[in-house]
Amino acid sequence: MKRLPLGPLYYEFSRHNEPRLRITPGETVLVEAEDAFSGQIRTNTDRRDKTKKPYGNPQTGPIWIEGAEPGDALAVKIEEIRPSLGQCATRTSDPRQLAEWLGDDCPHGVHVCPIRDGQIYWSDDITIPYTPMLGCIGTAPDTGVPTTGPAGPHGGNMDIIETCPGNTVYLPVFVSGGYLYLGDAHAAMGHGELSASGLEMPSETKITVDLIKGKNLPDLESNPLQRS
Repeated sequence: MKRLPLGPLYYEFSRHNEPRLRITPGETVLVEAEDAFSGQIRTNTDRRDKTKKPYGNPQTGPIWIEGAEPGDALAVKIEEIRPSLGQCATRTSDPRQLAEWLGDDCPHGVHVCPIRDGQIYWSDDITIPYTPMLGCIGTAPDTGVPTTGPAGPHGGNMDIIETCPGNTVYLPVFVSGGYLYLGDAHAAMGHGELSASGLEMPSETKITVDLIKGKNLPDLESNPLQRS
């Protein structure tokens, strides 16, 4: 199994970056990725400094898939998502999503949680099941260079709980090689990010990438036993 170590942090799904790894269809790869905070939050006293790293959701990649051409699709099966540091963190800074309901009661700040034995320890009394997923996964479009903020036909920052181990994401190929990126793993997340983040974590994600010729419709195939 090949390994793609943590390296340059990319904040765009760009076809202009040099591929960091080249694989053939059917290969399994272990991909290291930073968290959505660009590695700036490791303790409860840390703060996000956008003057140093202004963007979020850094990606690892791109991965070049041999034989991938425009009009094809990548079938990316998510085999496993592990925490790199045994912890995750959440941050609330501008909670516009909750203000209508909570007003001034919505707290600002960060909260770092250990992960062990399949549980996220919010406190000694409160645990959350470890149910990891990828916030971002996508290919490079042939026109424009989308950032890692929105989602689009290429995939991108979808933030859905279905991009989890056991499921397969189908992504369109727009340029030769596909240029696959991923990152923004969460240890857990609800249906969206109402507090502005999930339980974000640096990660090691094992994926198996297959190539489907002549079919470029985006799709997601879920295992009915997942998240039951």
